[in-house]
Amino acid sequence: MIPLVQNYKYSTLVPAYFGTVSGPVWNISTVPDIADGVGHKITISNATATDYSALSAVIVGKDQDGVQILEIVSLPGPNSGIETQFYYKNLTSVIPSASTGNLTIGFGNKTASQTFGIEWRGGVGFAAVVVSGTVNYTFQYSPDKVLDPATLRPYNWLQDAGPLNNNSTSASDVIEAQPFAVRITTNSYSTGAAIQFTYSEMSCNR
Repeated sequence: MIPLVQNYKYSTLVPAYFGTVSGPVWNISTVPDIADGVGHKITISNATATDYSALSAVIVGKDQDGVQILEIVSLPGPNSGIETQFYYKNLTSVIPSASTGNLTIGFGNKTASQTFGIEWRGGVGFAAVVVSGTVNYTFQYSPDKVLDPATLRPYNWLQDAGPLNNNSTSASDVIEAQPFAVRITTNSYSTGAAIQFTYSEMSCNR
């Protein structure tokens, strides 16, 4: 097959992609869409002594594949923060269960690339990551049949058991699991970081 080759340069996050919200209805118009081609976990931070952990918020937005998603999160306690389970390219709305004081919301540096469906009959795969700058990443693959419209989200994701797990340097690995989908995630990164992600199989087309 022709190798899948994707290049990602990660957005500078602070302060461009954060905003301060408060009250019974949060105005997230100050938090622009992220523009680096990947989804980011949303972070909500509380820099005060007020405890909001008994409250929740409904987050609506689009994920790394452009699909609308909804998630309910607990709000942070005093001088702490939380992050979402899912990854977002943009936020449509965030609705707290009750009025709050000032909290900071925005896009964090944990990211996921779009989902790339793979024809699993292509055989053993080969994944490679080339790193530029400071970034910690993990290659993930899914046993779910993501090319089948009947397969429901969220998909299940497994971590690479070799050198592409929690790594900060360029590396490669043979993927014997014959997955139905692959993606690259970041666990953290600094300004200017970039990744080139390559995946190929012995045979067949994507």
